[in-house]
Amino acid sequence: MKKLMTIILVAAIWLGAQTTLRVPTGAIAIHFGGRTSVAADTTVNILGYFPTIDGIGSNLFAGEPEARNAFFTFRSVPLKPTVTPTTRFLSFIGLAPVQGEGFYNVYFQSNPNRDFSRPDTFSEGQLVASFRARSASVNLMPHVSAVFNATLILDNSSDFNFRGRTFNLRNHVNTLTIHALTEPFPSFELGRDNVTLGFAGVGVAANSD
Repeated sequence: MKKLMTIILVAAIWLGAQTTLRVPTGAIAIHFGGRTSVAADTTVNILGYFPTIDGIGSNLFAGEPEARNAFFTFRSVPLKPTVTPTTRFLSFIGLAPVQGEGFYNVYFQSNPNRDFSRPDTFSEGQLVASFRARSASVNLMPHVSAVFNATLILDNSSDFNFRGRTFNLRNHVNTLTIHALTEPFPSFELGRDNVTLGFAGVGVAANSD
């Protein structure tokens, strides 16, 4: 009986360790940082990395906490902005995919070597999830900042092994409300300039069902 109870206890501990709780609605599920590039033809590309993903861990770096060491990264499909001036100093920018649907893909690389000057390094490794953008927009105040907001819905995900455990993002969250703030946004003249700017933000769990 004592041996049986020990087996049951060990099994319960193991099962508890494998159980991942969903991020509660309204709680911060992710922290992220990255860069947005705007080409002369106004095509927008967004890429970045995750220092923290709730349920997976914090300090998600292979070494110093900087972009090049990030295990988990994301990258958008190419996007096109639609600019609607709202006041003299403020514009509303809608972001729609250049073609197809608007996805933000998440990648895991066990031996990362990311480089913002080489955007493809942010889509290296295993594709572990794709989020479909239900809405994505920017409130822009030139020379001050831009506020990025989006609703992202998990479209698909796959298992991955990290730090001795198996994870799948569908077990943590299925909808995210994204809020990010950029560094000061410069003036942008269509057809001439290429603009790159940094940003940081959080993703809040919007649906825990």
